[in-house]
Amino acid sequence: MSQDASLDNPEVAPSVSYACANADCTSLGYGTSCSNLDPKQNISYAYNDYYQQNDQLETACKFPNGLSTVVAQDPSVGECRFRVMIQMDPETWSSESDSTYSINHAPLGSAISIFVVFVLMLI
Repeated sequence: MSQDASLDNPEVAPSVSYACANADCTSLGYGTSCSNLDPKQNISYAYNDYYQQNDQLETACKFPNGLSTVVAQDPSVGECRFRVMIQMDPETWSSESDSTYSINHAPLGSAISIFVVFVLMLI
């Protein structure tokens, strides 16, 4: 989440819900490594995972009203590790190195996004 963005922005809840429905926000659940993040860090985690899930496309970090921004430093907090992908030069890319894949956890991500939105409403 952009440092200039406000938690009171009416676009926060729907954008977090969208991000978590299309990425993996399971790490934000109760008792997980990221369950102790503050509200802005929760939102940053959701936006980051959506951005990473979408191969760091510039358009994947354009949430409304300046809510999001791309940062150069690792946004991880304590034991909560934000997923960060490394973009490789196509010249060095080989089919042998393409051994990773992504799994979309949309149903669980949706449940987590509802939880995050609920927590934001309590604030």
